[in-house]
Parts: sequence; structure tokens; C-alpha cells
Amino acid sequence: MMALVISPEHLDRAPGTLSGHAFRRADNSVERLLGDRNIARSYAGGSYQRGYQDFDPQQPSVVLDEAYSAAAQGIGCPSADQAKFFVKSGGADTPRPFTLARDSAGPP
Repeated sequence: MMALVISPEHLDRAPGTLSGHAFRRADNSVERLLGDRNIARSYAGGSYQRGYQDFDPQQPSVVLDEAYSAAAQGIGCPSADQAKFFVKSGGADTPRPFTLARDSAGPP
């Protein structure tokens, strides 16, 4: 599933897979995410204070920090078809940035 939404700069072509891509082995960010299940839990409702046991896989809760996100639009985005959002993490003191870009298909 992640290969369908992650930026192509983190992927290699992999014919025969559902997305047609596989994670680039040299990409440290993907390796970290795959190596520590609590990273994903921290973005989906888990907190380090509770050992990420408060994460509910049946009802994950991803929270956008609207103040950070509104203030950061256009900052660090090299083109007009990108937007930067900040997602709260139960494992960090500040929200973490995620940059979204429109793909070649354009708007739905």
C-alpha cells in the first residue's frame, strides 16, 4: 500500500508488483519505518507515554495540525502543485511535515 502513495524518488521499478514499484533499498526513511512499528503507531494515535499501546488498529486516528499546516503552505514547496501539511505524532514534541504533490493525472 505504501508504494502506491510514496514519492517515486523513494521507489524503484518492480514489474509484477501491484503498484509496479518497490521501496528503494538505500532509502533510510523507509527502512526506519519498516524497522520500528511504533513510528506508524505514533502517527495513528499512539503515544510514547503509553508505550504506543493506545494505538487502535481498528480505528487509527491521524490528526493534522491545522495551525502549522496553514502557516506552511508554499514554504519549502518547489512548485505550485504541492502542499505541505503537518501531522501530529505521539512520539514527537512537534508535528511532522508531509509534502503532497499532484500526480500526472491532475485533479480528480
